[in-house]
Amino acid sequence: MHYPQKQLFDIFPYLGVEPDTFELTRTHWALKDVNLINVLRTKKIIQRQLLQSQRRPPKVFITYSWDSPEHKQWVAQLAGCLRNNGIDAFLDQWNIRGGEDMSVFMERSIREADRVLVICTDRYCYKARGRVGGVGYESHLLTSEIMQEMGTIKFIPIIRNLTNGVSLPDALSGRFYYNLSDGAEYHNNFELLLRELHDAPVPIPPIGINPFC
Repeated sequence: MHYPQKQLFDIFPYLGVEPDTFELTRTHWALKDVNLINVLRTKKIIQRQLLQSQRRPPKVFITYSWDSPEHKQWVAQLAGCLRNNGIDAFLDQWNIRGGEDMSVFMERSIREADRVLVICTDRYCYKARGRVGGVGYESHLLTSEIMQEMGTIKFIPIIRNLTNGVSLPDALSGRFYYNLSDGAEYHNNFELLLRELHDAPVPIPPIGINPFC
């Protein structure tokens, strides 16, 4: 990219560059203790949209139990909605290869993902607690990673149906979950989940002036 010389001179103080000693023919210089991206964005040299387009999409693995064909379809639709909103969502329905070792796929998926969505249903929790099938093995991997790093926020519980109450696997008990049950709150909760995955929290109002001072 090419920017006018005056624009570059204007940001020298923010970069710790001394204009008097700067050589006009220089093409590179070292910056220390400066957030260059924030400076360029504040001075409107680059736009937020450009930064977002260059940022790697969050990689999110979705784990769930095959409760029914309808449930599998719901999970696939959720993954599609996430992908439509800038999330690199992936799951077994799309990404496992014929003849591939399913245990290896699970291990690799959890290891390579930035975040893991755990679709919690009664059936999922039953299999997780009883270490049944693929869900049981994934639950073992999940528990092991949480044990190694107790403060991790990598694993996010997703409630599929709240009518029967909240049902979470033991390893995720007490963790903040997102309720994606069908209903009036679905779209709001989905947006909150998107914000979490994109690390774009809801803006917090600034602290005002004490009216009693």
